[in-house]
Amino acid sequence: MKITFVVVDITAKGGTERTTAVLANTLVKKGHEVHIVSLFKKNESPVFPLEKDVDILYIIDKSYSIHIGPVNRLLLIIQSFFSFRKKFKTGDPDLFIGQNFLANLFLFFSGSSKKTIACEHSLYAIYPYPILIFREYVYKSFYALVSLTNNDADKFRRRLNNVIVIPNMLTFKTEEKADLTLKRILSIGRLSYEKGYDLLLEAVKDIWKEYPDWHLDIWGEGEMYDYLSEKIRVYHLEKNVFLQGYTGDVVTKYLSSSIYVMPSRYEGFGMVLTEAMSCGLPVVSFDCPDGPVNIIGEDRGILIPPENIGQLRAGLLSLMGSYDKRKEYAEKGRSFVLQNYNSEVIYEKWNALFHSFINERNNINH
Repeated sequence: MKITFVVVDITAKGGTERTTAVLANTLVKKGHEVHIVSLFKKNESPVFPLEKDVDILYIIDKSYSIHIGPVNRLLLIIQSFFSFRKKFKTGDPDLFIGQNFLANLFLFFSGSSKKTIACEHSLYAIYPYPILIFREYVYKSFYALVSLTNNDADKFRRRLNNVIVIPNMLTFKTEEKADLTLKRILSIGRLSYEKGYDLLLEAVKDIWKEYPDWHLDIWGEGEMYDYLSEKIRVYHLEKNVFLQGYTGDVVTKYLSSSIYVMPSRYEGFGMVLTEAMSCGLPVVSFDCPDGPVNIIGEDRGILIPPENIGQLRAGLLSLMGSYDKRKEYAEKGRSFVLQNYNSEVIYEKWNALFHSFINERNNINH
């Protein structure tokens, strides 16, 4: 089957680009013909590796960034849209997979929604209410809408009847496990408001008095770097908390840590939790909308009420003080995610959707 992903920018470093690369590689290995259409191009090449058989088409060689201002962004979108529509008037693929709302708008206004699976990687309520209503109007015409969690899917289903739940698959496979003796807490994510690192710094500012030989590594880039750096300085955390920047080797970071913490205010899914747990790390996370509760459950990690800094501190201290507790959560969590989020399990969900699309198209043609 010929499948074409449409993404905003496949060269970006975000979670959508990462999951696109992993799914595209899986589909190629399963015998599908896979193409990626990138509406914009920030970097010279994709950050996340792709199989050599995955073809990439860039619509325009320009970066789409919030920093260029709304007028310039709109002009870029218009330029990219007309180039996109011109290139896909003929020779369309069997099926499009649109990654997030902007890419899906391109497909909608190009008349391709009937043969498109729309994917939403962000929290349902990420947009203002009028845009949420417009988005659901748009998605009514798509073949299917894939949501990452049951919670978000239920919200879409109030007005849509084409919603399918398919979570992200694990982005890597490793037989190694963290030994949980290194006195390192880990967090990976964009340094932005929704990731809640300001809340994490509040939670950990006093724990080093009790555990001075532990430290926290935060890996990621983003607009809050200066703000968080100043917080670290004001709280005198320079010896225990480190903003490490971007890393392309997350597996090593997971395996060389003993606790993973996710302090997000909201998440579309929480892919870092499945990654950390697959490496045998115990996790502490806010029960933010949406995703962590589905992954961690009752006994696979420590789930903290949203933005409750005191309980986040207590959760971290409980794991720092007990190797046995770290090991118990790690073993249960690893078993769960390897069973439920491995590439074969998630691919079968996608493959069932592909077959449903093919069968419906064949019935229409006959």
